[in-house]
Amino acid sequence: MNDHNITTLQKRISWGSIIAGVFAVIAVYLALMMLGAAVISPRTSDTASHIGTSFLVWTIIITLVSLGLGAFIAGRLAGSDGVIHGFLVWATSFVISAILSSVIIGGVIQTVGSVVGSTVSTTGNVIGGLASATGGGIDKTADIGKKIFGEMNINTNINTNNVDQNVRDVLEKTNIPTLQPNYLKKQLNDTKNDLTQTIKDIGMNPNQADTLISQLVEKLKKRGQAIAQPINREQIEQTIASNSELNNKEVHKAVDNYINLYNNTMDEVQQRINSLEDNLQHAKQSYITFKKEAKEKADQAAKVMSSMALWGFINLVIGAIVSALFGLWGTRTRRDTISQS
Repeated sequence: MNDHNITTLQKRISWGSIIAGVFAVIAVYLALMMLGAAVISPRTSDTASHIGTSFLVWTIIITLVSLGLGAFIAGRLAGSDGVIHGFLVWATSFVISAILSSVIIGGVIQTVGSVVGSTVSTTGNVIGGLASATGGGIDKTADIGKKIFGEMNINTNINTNNVDQNVRDVLEKTNIPTLQPNYLKKQLNDTKNDLTQTIKDIGMNPNQADTLISQLVEKLKKRGQAIAQPINREQIEQTIASNSELNNKEVHKAVDNYINLYNNTMDEVQQRINSLEDNLQHAKQSYITFKKEAKEKADQAAKVMSSMALWGFINLVIGAIVSALFGLWGTRTRRDTISQS
């Protein structure tokens, strides 16, 4: 008696009916999808999701319609256990969708493979696209940071050859940095080295760009203040008089020439450093603004991801329920329905 019951239950599951229902799901889904692609644009100006609301709604509708029809056909062909046959149409379609979506690469084939899992597939594609966009946004932020600050530069070319050779020789022998003929050129070179190092650090740590730029600007300010300090005329005169054969008049004239040249060069150097400082401040502000906008877009993308995932899950649950109910309906439309008892 028990063997008879088990055999009867096994015969109730008609895989032929289920497969027929799955093929019906695929055919109806593809036909309606092509219709939707012809009349509805799947893209919008929203660069995060690239999925228009109308297209998404259409996808959900045709998924449920194709599932309902496939389940109805499976239930009617089976003639018994419509709920089970309808549910198995949904489950089989979902498994086929998952396998094809993970194994086959190609838009058309992937669309065929999506079938009932179209919403899942669509949701997965959206999530993947958003994750890519969000990740791309992060990489792009770093790239933009490199580009913005990488364009910063400072001209280090200044003419220091106009200093009298006797004065130059004397000053070079002193241990006083500010009296060295190449002191101002060295400040420019040091500024450029600091700038180069800061740009490298930004490339390694783009999230620290604003801090690194603030530190560099602070260095530039201190360097500008140091350069602006007046040189000690008396010290220079004493140094030249003690270490050269120039008389007082010649010493006075040499110092006048040197100070005039120094002051002119100092003004030019300060102007370059101040210009660099201003450019860095503007670049820093531009970078902060860009990061803020990028963060807002990433947050928006994350919200869309969460919403799409939730709607995808809800649609799967609804699809399973619709499949079961339509399978039952298909069974009840047969006059020769097998008794469920």
